[in-house]
Amino acid sequence: MIHVERVPSTQALAANGAAWTAQLCAELLNYNTELSRFERGEIPLKPKLPKALKERYGSAGVRPALKRMFGTKCCYCEAKVDAVSHRHIEHFRPESVYPRLAYRWSNLLFACERCNSTHKRDRFPLAPDGKQPRPDPGNACELDDTDDRLLIDPLQ
Repeated sequence: MIHVERVPSTQALAANGAAWTAQLCAELLNYNTELSRFERGEIPLKPKLPKALKERYGSAGVRPALKRMFGTKCCYCEAKVDAVSHRHIEHFRPESVYPRLAYRWSNLLFACERCNSTHKRDRFPLAPDGKQPRPDPGNACELDDTDDRLLIDPLQ
């Protein structure tokens, strides 16, 4: 694996990441409340699951900074990304499981479409049992980066 040094965070993520995270976590808490109401038949329409906004975690400067770090290579397979697919801004710990890390600079990588969408997706096994973590619906933003991961972080 090639050695990659993380460059400093972009201004947009540094200035807004905490507020964006708080907003996402509040939206997820509301979603879980509304989903419970839907499942009990109290409301007619199933609520839409909120997700991290690409225009935020991919805000100005993120792509160029990731390109400076990884060049043309995928963080996982090291293939020249433009030769095999489009570049994806990848969440090392998936934002669907770790929404608290969706806008954290240290959680963003560059990956090829194949590694991000076909192989890794939202999987993130943990030691010692290798099971996939799942957020608590009552506190969707409880999980952070203190877990005992099995997936190798390309930047460590």
